[in-house]
Amino acid sequence: MRTGIRAASKVQEKDLVRKAKELRSRPEVLVPRCLPESCPRCPFDSLLQRLLRISQVAQEEAKLKRLARRGHPLAKAYAATLLLAVQDKAPYLAPAKTPFGTVHYAQRGKANREQLVGVQYFDVPELRLLTIGVMAKKRRLHVYSLKEEMVSSCREDRPPEEFVEESLGRTQISFHRRDDEYICPHGDQEPALVLEWRGAEVKVVLCHRCHPPKGNLPSFLGNRMIVPRLEDAFSLYLRAKVNCRDDECSFAEDRLLEGTNAGEYLSGKIGEEELLELEMDDAIKEIASSEGLFILGRECFEDDYHAFLQAMRLPADLLPAFEELKDDMSRGLVLREASTTKLLEALNRDQRLHLLRALLKDEEMAEALLEASETEGRSVDEVLAEALDIRKDMSVISSLPSWQHLPSAATLADSVARSYKIKGRDEASLIAARGLKGDTTEKVLALALLQALDSAAGKEWMFRDEERQLADFLTPMAKEILEAEGEAYREVLQRVLTASGSGEVLPER
Repeated sequence: MRTGIRAASKVQEKDLVRKAKELRSRPEVLVPRCLPESCPRCPFDSLLQRLLRISQVAQEEAKLKRLARRGHPLAKAYAATLLLAVQDKAPYLAPAKTPFGTVHYAQRGKANREQLVGVQYFDVPELRLLTIGVMAKKRRLHVYSLKEEMVSSCREDRPPEEFVEESLGRTQISFHRRDDEYICPHGDQEPALVLEWRGAEVKVVLCHRCHPPKGNLPSFLGNRMIVPRLEDAFSLYLRAKVNCRDDECSFAEDRLLEGTNAGEYLSGKIGEEELLELEMDDAIKEIASSEGLFILGRECFEDDYHAFLQAMRLPADLLPAFEELKDDMSRGLVLREASTTKLLEALNRDQRLHLLRALLKDEEMAEALLEASETEGRSVDEVLAEALDIRKDMSVISSLPSWQHLPSAATLADSVARSYKIKGRDEASLIAARGLKGDTTEKVLALALLQALDSAAGKEWMFRDEERQLADFLTPMAKEILEAEGEAYREVLQRVLTASGSGEVLPER
């Protein structure tokens, strides 16, 4: 607390004098009432007797001045405050900055300012605790400040039921009670913290949206308590709500929270929303890993890997390969959103290698591709894209007949068709354009292929009328080559060669 004397306002002066007069007959409000079941002998009895004796001389200014200079700190503060009632004035006050705001108190005698503030603001439950704070801490007592009085359970952590009800009512949260739990309006539907108030034998369930007017719940409750260690009064759990597809959900049990984050919450450094954000994802990952669960967002598929993949909405060309990973996914998987990239990033090296093997059907090629990507620092998306390109190339190659040697015109048509199937129209058009430098047969065939690819614009001037007419005749067959596979590919390629007048015959494979 920091102080600095200043003139009192009339309102402040009048209020302090009024409360001093009220304290003449109410010294018991300054010390806790002990609970018989917890306190065989009340440690505040002798202190109360001192205050009662002072109250008997409440009208005698000289005696009050003497009592305000010596004796127990609380007795001095009580006598000093009663002087205000006798003198009926308090022209100068000292401001004291407390965690609950700035208050102004009157200095008299040799009383400590903490006790003076506690006595002169006995009607403020948080400040009233200052009257016996030092004593309670020293003796490791438990004291609870209600609206009208203080209650002590001595060395037992046993807050009275009325204190619990009053404290939770002050949070302005519409709790509903079920058995020993006080549950916030969203606590049954959303992830929540479960604060177990040990001594009170109740649990308070809070979602990220519900919190007291100031600070977090433990510090808010602690504002009206004195206990040896506030953190020891509570245990903290996480209720990790997920939409589970199984009646016996693995997330049904509350998870005890310990460690740095829990410690900072119980000491008032972070709030409910921040703690839930810090702990929820880690808790889900830990439970999923230990139980082998598959979770997407807040949807839990338990151990149903197939249902998890269906919810991911993977591209059709990837789904079969991921299905083959099932035996490698014994530790489950957790993703925040349905993203192929996030799924790939969640895989470990062995799982990525298995995925590449499933795509390429070639173990050596899969290993080489993965090693090269690691050396070059490429992203997993780039590796997958390359693997799909390789698989597409291999698929095209396997769907077409192969020859060791082809005549020149056949080589042109075959190269354009394969390039079109693998790399697309632009690359195929470049290869077809090279045929324009060949003999007449190749030039006409090249024009037909370019027309089939819609890439012949601006090249017709290079041909005579009869050559363009032949190219127009060959164009439908050239289009067939671009789409044909297997034995049909061989047949249409031979027809194009024959129709072009090349006279070439395709060799046996």
